[in-house]
Amino acid sequence: MGLAGRAALITALAFLLAFLTAGLIALNFFERQYVEQTAQHQYKLLRALADGLDSELQTSRAVLAAAAVQVNAAVLHDQASAERFLDSRTFLRRRFELGLLLVRQEPTPWMASDTSSRTQLQDLSPAEIDMLARLRATGQAQLSRVFAGKQGEPVLSMAAAAAGGIALVGRLSILSAENAGDLRHHKIGDSGYLFMTSAERLMLMHPDSQRLLRTAAEPGQNKGYDLAIEQGFEGSMETTNSTGLRSLSSFARLPSVGWVLAANYPKSEVEAPYWRSVTAVSTLTAVTVISLLALLLLLLNRLFAPLRQLRAHLSQVGAGHAQQFAGNASGEIAEIAQAYNEMIARLDSSEQARQEQQALVVSLNEQLEARVVQRTLELQHANDELSASLSHIQTMQGDLHKAEKQASLGRMLSSISHELNTPMGNALCTAEALRARTRDLRLAVSDGKLSRSQLNDFLQFSSQSSELVERNLARAANLLDNYKQLSELPMQHPQRAVELRRLTEELLHSHQAASTKLQVQVLNDIPADLSVAMDASSLMLIVDKLLMNALDHGVTEGSAAQIRLSACLDDKQVLVLEVQDNGAGIATADLGRVFDPMFTTKLAQGHSGLGLTLVHRLVTEVLGGEVRLHNRPGLGLRVEIRLPVQQR
Repeated sequence: MGLAGRAALITALAFLLAFLTAGLIALNFFERQYVEQTAQHQYKLLRALADGLDSELQTSRAVLAAAAVQVNAAVLHDQASAERFLDSRTFLRRRFELGLLLVRQEPTPWMASDTSSRTQLQDLSPAEIDMLARLRATGQAQLSRVFAGKQGEPVLSMAAAAAGGIALVGRLSILSAENAGDLRHHKIGDSGYLFMTSAERLMLMHPDSQRLLRTAAEPGQNKGYDLAIEQGFEGSMETTNSTGLRSLSSFARLPSVGWVLAANYPKSEVEAPYWRSVTAVSTLTAVTVISLLALLLLLLNRLFAPLRQLRAHLSQVGAGHAQQFAGNASGEIAEIAQAYNEMIARLDSSEQARQEQQALVVSLNEQLEARVVQRTLELQHANDELSASLSHIQTMQGDLHKAEKQASLGRMLSSISHELNTPMGNALCTAEALRARTRDLRLAVSDGKLSRSQLNDFLQFSSQSSELVERNLARAANLLDNYKQLSELPMQHPQRAVELRRLTEELLHSHQAASTKLQVQVLNDIPADLSVAMDASSLMLIVDKLLMNALDHGVTEGSAAQIRLSACLDDKQVLVLEVQDNGAGIATADLGRVFDPMFTTKLAQGHSGLGLTLVHRLVTEVLGGEVRLHNRPGLGLRVEIRLPVQQR
């Protein structure tokens, strides 16, 4: 092997070693990061599913307790009236699809059921009997242990105390579509799945129906499951399940019932992208080394070509055929060639030297032109590659934007459905109860048995029911008004002189009750002489939403909280308006989503998640400004609004 081949081989081996070392380190790092990210996303999904299921169970219990209050004296001793009462609970029967029961065990056993579940008292399961005993002891709504239904499915009963020692009992299937029915078919990857167990390790949900109502796993078979059951662990970890399968498992607890919702993602599927990357890197390394070796051989051959030519010229000198060396050389080889040419020049006449110098100049010019052409082609090729890369990036950005819009729309529709379902359901239950009491009153009037106490009870119940219906319908109407306000963003109104201090004082007065209740000190540092020309109605709505956001999410009751308003004009005639609080701030993970429609950390507490979205759209789309968030988690949030205005 020649000198050029040996140099090329050594260089290629050194590059291969460095490339493999760096590649293995990078792949190991990326594998850890990928598994951690997968674990986090899997737990977030599981947590959301667990919260949704737990919310449905709590709603069912609350609805049952509300319905139990509606049981009146007419159904206490008349089984036919009781059954008619249960048959008329349309909304309640849809939620408790396995049946509704009115049960009294003392002093005289007695039970009535709806048409969907004609049942005798002796048909109550031991779990339901135990539940009724706990109800009598505490007077609070109770849940039964899970037991097998008529079709072998897991069933959960709920009981709430009614008048006259009667209990209203509702049965629901855990695997119904309203509860966990859809989760059992949810796939994680190609073969991953979800399952759910009780705190006693009883399997409540699993893709394999044969495993239902059996022991999920004995202690010691699944380390992660043992931690979730025995120590209340919630999160993701690598473990081995009861079948010996290595998996990335996540666990989330349902607080109201103590059940554990879990996800199993086979480790082989989690690591599949890593091994594909290893294969790709190995292939790329082999191709790179081969290409590098070929390139080095080519470059070294070109580097040593002048030396071989010079050796040929030197051999010709001994034979008496001396010629000028005109090859392309550099470095020490060029110096040797120059010395050789000088020696030849001294042997030739001055004319020959002049001609040789002229030929050398022409050769150098041709080489320079060739290099210019080559560099031009290389630049053109690089520009083409950059253009192609830019086009690809723009396409990817468009696809990502579409995906983000679809995801945002899905979250919005899900939130609207969830938010409207509760007030409309409450209003429907209350209306049904009012209709039933009205019917009873009409019967009493027809029979001439109406007493003053019955009339007073009916009037009081009607007033309470009307207030409850009005409050829930008002809540639904307010939600719809917020959605309409977001979808129909107002046009910019004509500009007029606005005294910011007076405008903000009016808003602070409207929020005085809320700030006093939370013991929040609201400071208005806006100068009294600051007056600008702009859309006053839009500005007032922006400040109102920012104050509501600070009171609802920023500060906490009894924590010496403080909200500060300030405003000024910078040297570019831009109004800088700031609303700052010393509350909890925004979690880092949520900072990028605060302007998304329907995003709120208090979704189940009457908040729609539209305030900051409306602020952002008013500032950027209507007033042509910008919103900046200065967040300090745990220490507070400062919202900076920058609006172009004209000073008055």
